[in-house]
Amino acid sequence: METVLLEPAPGVGRRDRLWVVLTLAAIAAGVVFRLGQFFSRQSFRADEVALLLNVVGKTTRHLFTAHLEHGQAAPPLFLAAERLVALTAGPGELAERLVPLLLALAALPLFALLAWRVLAPPAAAIATGLLCLCDKHVWFSAEVKQYTGDVLITIALMMLFLRALRTRSSGWLIALSLSAAAAGWFSHAAILVFAALSAAVFVLLLRQGWHRATLWMLLNVPPGLSFLALYLLSLRRQGADTYLNDWWSDSFVDWSRPLLIPLWLIGRLRNLTSYPISPFEWLGVVLVPL
Repeated sequence: METVLLEPAPGVGRRDRLWVVLTLAAIAAGVVFRLGQFFSRQSFRADEVALLLNVVGKTTRHLFTAHLEHGQAAPPLFLAAERLVALTAGPGELAERLVPLLLALAALPLFALLAWRVLAPPAAAIATGLLCLCDKHVWFSAEVKQYTGDVLITIALMMLFLRALRTRSSGWLIALSLSAAAAGWFSHAAILVFAALSAAVFVLLLRQGWHRATLWMLLNVPPGLSFLALYLLSLRRQGADTYLNDWWSDSFVDWSRPLLIPLWLIGRLRNLTSYPISPFEWLGVVLVPL
């Protein structure tokens, strides 16, 4: 694992050009599908309307500090971006869905770069194709929700993580720390992603000596303070929504029934592996052992 992460990415040989072409073709197809979904101008779904009522009905300050109504939760910077669009271009379908579309389009080539840095060419091309052809990512690229931003920021944090490990540079570690501190305000998922990356960085740096690991612990302070501020200002108010808690209750461990936790985990893994292969979700069961 460490060798793969720390060694420079291999160059593309003549045998790999086919996989490069397939990767580029997948990205092109992904762009076409997302633009097609965007320009179809489907009417707002109820969930989009509920979020937009908050965007146009609250001030920017309240989007950072107030409880969202109509059973919604979203990171404040995403809401602020949507409010800016509404104030400048109006709350129409194309205008309000532009931010999710741009985030989705940016994720495709960035993910391809990430895949080619950590996987063999055939696997990198297949992984890129899975994202580019993922129907749910296509769907959310034309929906007023923050999920395409979650995808893009996750990929960006992974890229910074790999760069920091490969260069062994304190500057890149600082960049990862500060980027994560800012990213949480645009993507709630960034908090969980950074927590996992931070643990991995700590273990790898610990092998180089306590002084490097201690430096990384200090660099966790800015993201930690940022996430704490985000929780106090926004997340604790959004998390108090009874409707949201009931809607997502099956996505979290029920500690009152510990014997069912293994079955819960299998179910979550099945949903995760099924996500990019619709309409063949049943294949997720086959992929769970992996």
